[in-house]
Amino acid sequence: MDKVKVHSIFNSINGEVCQPHQGSLTTFVRLFSCNCRCNYCDSKFSYEGSFVEMRIRDIVKEVQKLNCKNVTITGGEPLLQKGTISLLGDLLLADFNVSVETNGTIFIPSQPYDIHWIVDYKLPSSGCEAQMKFKNYYNLYNKDFVKFVISDRKDFDRALEVIPKILEANSEMEKPKFAFSPAFGKSPQTTLVEWMLADKYLCKIGAIFSLQIHKVLNVA
Repeated sequence: MDKVKVHSIFNSINGEVCQPHQGSLTTFVRLFSCNCRCNYCDSKFSYEGSFVEMRIRDIVKEVQKLNCKNVTITGGEPLLQKGTISLLGDLLLADFNVSVETNGTIFIPSQPYDIHWIVDYKLPSSGCEAQMKFKNYYNLYNKDFVKFVISDRKDFDRALEVIPKILEANSEMEKPKFAFSPAFGKSPQTTLVEWMLADKYLCKIGAIFSLQIHKVLNVA
């Protein structure tokens, strides 16, 4: 029977971009373990802290008790665990609106269209860009997001190089959205907005500025 390592299950708001919208009330299932060690990581507890090993059906029961339509699977890196795919399928069967936050290092498997993906692309300041694989960004849809965390101008300029490559790899009819998020506490938020507004290409494709509102509000 499939089991996964779980750090925590809790209700909060989606603090960043996602298909049900930033600020949506959501049940988070935070899975344990990560294969990246980003320089600005804000969730080291997801790979250094405690966890419990849970059966998929028991996770679904816990999520049902919390009674939110939206569910976000996060980490750490959720796709490291084989049981995650079974968990996604069971949550869909239970009629939840399911989003997955993944770090861009692991291939996104073929899954029902109803799964919403938020895929990081790690930029130079993360120290993890060498782990990025472009095949992980193929076959995304217009309900999905590619997210860049920006620490400095070098990160921003690199994101501008990456976006056209990702767009070229996806269908003409189905293009993911792109979100820029300032590294919390490390880069000026207004500066990133100014850079984005000054770039005609980002304006044309409808890029999104994403502030981590759960941190602003100091909620989990």
